[in-house]
Amino acid sequence: FRNYSLARIFNLFIHYELNNKDLLEYIVKSTHRYLIKNNKLNKFEPLVINFLKDTLSNDYSKEGRIRRMLKLKQDILKIYNDPLEKYSIDFFDLISWIESKIQDKPFAEIIREKSRSFSKQ
Repeated sequence: FRNYSLARIFNLFIHYELNNKDLLEYIVKSTHRYLIKNNKLNKFEPLVINFLKDTLSNDYSKEGRIRRMLKLKQDILKIYNDPLEKYSIDFFDLISWIESKIQDKPFAEIIREKSRSFSKQ
């Protein structure tokens, strides 16, 4: 069930990226109900659900998106050292994805930069 739950969360990010606002609103609610029903809500899932709900109910301006991304990153970093949460966050390198949105760079570029910095250490 854990990977299925993560796949549902990942699906939310796909539709966020595609800017499918109408569908995203529906699948955020559906995913939230699924996670509650199956007792799969850790700390990570509500952060994502709340971020997306906030995004859907607020403006899509660049400044608004960046502000919400910074808040999500801050919240994710608070729970990152918890082993149960770390798995979910690293499943899809969420921190790098958030960084790509904040810096307005392609996700792949952020990954390459991280890879280079790790190889230099």
